[in-house]
Amino acid sequence: MRMAFISHSDHDGTGNARKVAKAVRRQLLKQGWAVKLDMDDLLPGDDWCDRLYQYLVQCHAAVILLNRAALRSSWVRREVNMLLWRKALGSPVTLIPVLLDGLTSAEIRGTDIESILELQAFKQPGPEAPLVEQRQAGRGRSPRTLARHVGERLSRTVGDPLEDGGSLMDMWLENVTFYLGKVPEGTALRAAAQELTDGGPPPDDVPFVTAKEGHRFLARRMLGRAPSVRVYNALTNVGRFVGSDFDALVRVLAPVWIDPEAARRLLPADGARVVAAVNTGQVLTGTRYVQRASCCHLSYHVAEVSVLDPETFVADCEEAVKRKVGARGGRSLDGFRPAGKDVVYLVVDPYGWPVPRVVQLVSELTKAYAWLNVLLLTGDEVPDEDWTCGEDRITFLRPALDRADEEDADRYAVLFDTMAATVGNRA
Repeated sequence: MRMAFISHSDHDGTGNARKVAKAVRRQLLKQGWAVKLDMDDLLPGDDWCDRLYQYLVQCHAAVILLNRAALRSSWVRREVNMLLWRKALGSPVTLIPVLLDGLTSAEIRGTDIESILELQAFKQPGPEAPLVEQRQAGRGRSPRTLARHVGERLSRTVGDPLEDGGSLMDMWLENVTFYLGKVPEGTALRAAAQELTDGGPPPDDVPFVTAKEGHRFLARRMLGRAPSVRVYNALTNVGRFVGSDFDALVRVLAPVWIDPEAARRLLPADGARVVAAVNTGQVLTGTRYVQRASCCHLSYHVAEVSVLDPETFVADCEEAVKRKVGARGGRSLDGFRPAGKDVVYLVVDPYGWPVPRVVQLVSELTKAYAWLNVLLLTGDEVPDEDWTCGEDRITFLRPALDRADEEDADRYAVLFDTMAATVGNRA
């Protein structure tokens, strides 16, 4: 069942946001949604921080009721930032902002949730613009009317929840939280949090309710598109507590510098094969794109190959893939299918050969193996439009890679390795 979360604040004393929230809840329940309304759905004895985070990570859609009280609310700020974090990770969660009590986008700008203005709804007037409760030409939008419009919009924009990639992100978040689990509540945890919040204090300016909440806060911040330097500075504060798990933690954090908007185009949709290209000459960077797209999930297998000799390219690719998918010895890939829900990617480095020639070679490969996804490295080349490769369209990953980001990630990878050797007592 689809689940919707309603974020609001009613601390302005008017009761208006409360009325709208209840109307939206009634409407969505009629449409078959499971609806979580802030604190109302928490039972006595619940770990309220943990449960709210669970709602925010698992919901398929969120209705964000914004009034001036919401702009002052630390919890609305947390909820909105958590939802925007999921969007940054490529989650298809649908966010519907509703402006109440005459609130304008200008008033949101400069606040802690101004990133919500980046949503497409705020960029374009028309059918997908944010829903606004205000008098227009003498017509008012009542809570019931607003709720009906919310329901209509969700009916248009939300797909099958079984296709929601959020579950991969849930597991990624759990992995990072697990590795941070040895860090106690205290100075080190808060110092790490400060490094991930523009150098300022974590939300609410108070100690975390529990160390577990602090671990989740760090994990969420790291799994947004965190610059390598911030992740590094945060881990210098808590690395010794992580100890022998530091290596594993760094591995699952390795792709966080990759732009999620570009990476998510590598996720196969409806079982369709992906053939894509990205402007880097580093095979490892190509692998990082796949890891970012898949949230480091173990069902994604990445083989790497360089075009050393066009005459042996297909055979070289077959050997590289076989080593990743368990096709041992002289077993042919003819008739082979990935196990279970596995997705297989091949990262192809042209190794100095002209890209058009490599595209021709890749087309021969994809014709032979319909289940094989390919990411082609193009060096500095950034085409104006996508290319074709046999019957496939080569999707160029945009925004294009910023070389400075790649160089920064390379530098900090060395520093992370040095830190791992220190805190993990590696030989």
